Amino acid sequence: MSNHRITRIASFATLSFAIYLSGFPALSAANERNWSVDLHDYMMREANSTARRSYQPTLRLAATNNVIAVAIGIPDSPATEDNWDRLYSGPWKVTLLLFDGNSGKLTKKSGPWSGGSSFQLHPTGQGNFLLFIRQLYKESPNPGETLRLLSSSGEELKKMDLPESTTASRRGWSEFIVSPGGHMVLIGQIREGHVNYRALEADTLETKFEWAREAGSDSPAIVAISDKELLGFRDIPGQEKRRGWHPEKEAFARAFDGPWHPLNTTLDVSSSGLTAQGLNPTQVAFLSDNILVGVHRKSSECDSSIVELQSDGTTPSRPVIPELPDRTTLTGPVAVTGDGQYFAVGFQHQPWISHLLVDVLTMDLTFWPDELLFLIWESSRPEPVARISLGTEVRAICFAPDDPPTLAFIAGSRLQVLRIHPKTDNSHGQ
Repeated sequence: MSNHRITRIASFATLSFAIYLSGFPALSAANERNWSVDLHDYMMREANSTARRSYQPTLRLAATNNVIAVAIGIPDSPATEDNWDRLYSGPWKVTLLLFDGNSGKLTKKSGPWSGGSSFQLHPTGQGNFLLFIRQLYKESPNPGETLRLLSSSGEELKKMDLPESTTASRRGWSEFIVSPGGHMVLIGQIREGHVNYRALEADTLETKFEWAREAGSDSPAIVAISDKELLGFRDIPGQEKRRGWHPEKEAFARAFDGPWHPLNTTLDVSSSGLTAQGLNPTQVAFLSDNILVGVHRKSSECDSSIVELQSDGTTPSRPVIPELPDRTTLTGPVAVTGDGQYFAVGFQHQPWISHLLVDVLTMDLTFWPDELLFLIWESSRPEPVARISLGTEVRAICFAPDDPPTLAFIAGSRLQVLRIHPKTDNSHGQ
């Protein structure tokens, strides 16, 4: 099958799917503007690569106060065939790009900062940014991690250097989780057989709570935080361990300074969905201080897969999933707005032309990537208010703190910003 033929079929499939999605419009008002910008030039090194393969830059995305921030990590040296095996384990540099949320104009370029290929970018509750860079590559002169508090214009307000975590004298990553409201940060480091936790105020980096647990204990592992509470999971005792099988887990919640209590739920904590934003897990998040939204691991029916759950274990409401196209499966991520008014869940959609295109004459195989479908709910309403197809190469997603919400995402090398105007109650009946 020729490339031209594949392109024509793909275009028709995309158009057909877009028509299906038109029942949930995502339109801008007259004084607003959707925009996009190609990040390709920022993702490449100045020097030409001589490697026959191409590397994937690390991309992180955050938005606050009408500023869309993109952190881009690229190797510190050009990619060559000689250094390819060491490319991701060597030094990288991270640059921060700041775009005007309305016009898409690049307003500031900050950095670069040195580090490894792994880093995170998050907004804070007061409109700043947190840039967390790991420096754990083998030749690092200062192994460990660095947390920077940056203003909305890219200036460094505060810096915190953290020693590396160690497990049996081996380097390890610190746990780093930011609340959706952007007011609290959790850092967990393994030192001398214990996991030492610090809960910091995001806009000052001042420590508010400290505690420790014994490494390897049955205390729940923390996977998500709100501005006031923690969500933790631990393996259910007595399960048979099999290769390639992920054990079921029990869910627990607690205040920062309180005891753990069980949730008696089967929320999914896998990271099988989009992981470009470093979300861990991707299938559950705090919607507010004490309300979680997530995916039920055991549910096989779409209309009961997504649930809102209070941290005391009660269920305030159950979102409704409308009928979806064939070959569509719930995959995550679960994303929330900072104020908890909206949340979204990702679905993977396989194009109708089939996942595998086979040319019977040449036996050429083309693996067709799945499209990511995003359904958006207002937390007080049971049915989705918007449905958006994000394409096949989504690498980062975030909500901007606007009402109605603004969705920013990177697909391939293109940053796109959409103003989402939820359907009104009257429009639901049309």
